[in-house]
Amino acid sequence: MEEKNVTKISLTTFFLILAIIVIIVMGIFIYKLYNDKTVEIQKSTELQAQVNSLNATISDLQEKIDKVSETINSKATSEKTTFNNTISNNTNIKDASISFTDEQVKTAFANYLELEASAGCASLLECLTRKGDLNYDVTKDLVSNKDNLHVTNIKFDDYKKAMLNYVSENEFEKNWTSSLYVVKNDDGYLLRPEGGGGYRSYTIRSISKLNDTTYSVKTSSVVEDNEYYEENIFTFTIKSYNGKCVIDSVK
Repeated sequence: MEEKNVTKISLTTFFLILAIIVIIVMGIFIYKLYNDKTVEIQKSTELQAQVNSLNATISDLQEKIDKVSETINSKATSEKTTFNNTISNNTNIKDASISFTDEQVKTAFANYLELEASAGCASLLECLTRKGDLNYDVTKDLVSNKDNLHVTNIKFDDYKKAMLNYVSENEFEKNWTSSLYVVKNDDGYLLRPEGGGGYRSYTIRSISKLNDTTYSVKTSSVVEDNEYYEENIFTFTIKSYNGKCVIDSVK
């Protein structure tokens, strides 16, 4: 009886020791796992803090860059505006202060008389083409039944650009857009009258300067075949347009 009792106690002790060992091992494993996770969380937190700090630094730098860029652009725009205004003012001053020779003034008015005479016999576009300012082809005209006008291949804007080589915009709008010369249709092309009288040829006899921009001129003129001789006195003013002497008004 006594031997069996000793053996039973020994087995109980063995299982108790084994259970304690298992508990210890599990405790160590759980502690290690918890400790590793804690370290990982700490590292993640530190890393996130570094990321947040870096983002804040980037935002601060971007804000500074934007301010510098805005300052540079503002300064550049201001300098560009000042430069353009200076150029414009200098151009206006230059145009206003340009003085033309008597020969240049005479040529400008002679061109005006030539255009006037050509318009009087419905050949203004041909005259501008001879001078190299247009590319008008009379064979491409389309005859309109209304008012017996011809639809040309010339755009009104091109005609105006050509005329501004000889007259100011003020003179052009006042005297060179009426039906006596040319008008434009709904498509922007010029209409010109059919036919016309004889061509009047002018001769400039003398020019007198009245002030910086005003001149008086004596002319004689005849229609073709030396008919209808006339003598006239004109008063005209000049203007500078793109460095050219152009006629601003004529009386």
